[in-house]
Amino acid sequence: MRQALSAFLVLPALAQAAPARPADVQPGPKLPGAMEARPGLFVAGAPGPELLAGLKAAGVTVVLNLRQDAEGDFTAEQRKVEEAGLRYDRCPVGREPDAKMLDAFRARFRSLPKGPGAVLVHCVSGNRVAGALYAVWVLDEGMAPEAALALAKRAGLTNPATEAAVKAYVATRLNL
Repeated sequence: MRQALSAFLVLPALAQAAPARPADVQPGPKLPGAMEARPGLFVAGAPGPELLAGLKAAGVTVVLNLRQDAEGDFTAEQRKVEEAGLRYDRCPVGREPDAKMLDAFRARFRSLPKGPGAVLVHCVSGNRVAGALYAVWVLDEGMAPEAALALAKRAGLTNPATEAAVKAYVATRLNL
């Protein structure tokens, strides 16, 4: 199922909420075809019509795409999101993200609107999103690295190279 749930993360606009425990990851009825990792945080597959149609009803106000330019043309996705009255943005993150990519993602994540609403963050498989979120959870939300890694794996972190890159980034930022 994790492979089929390839890549969307919805993050609460209230980014300062308490970190979830990995045991909290469960299927959620708010967004068809999505897994809710914590309240307002969803992991789902590619943005098909049913998922796109359910974004607004699930409280999503911003969609943040982490796919890189070489991965395709995102104009149709952007158009559908904006037609639903939602904000669309991109912050490309590679499969083995470097410090510049992860710094940019963290800054973008911290700049998301606070208050009611949720943010959908996605890539192709969920792997990069979960990896980038590992960095946010540890460095910006104070989650223990072991708990953040377990949650990231439940949310879609499957590639050992991605895991190694984000762990090295976090260790560098923590001066370990």
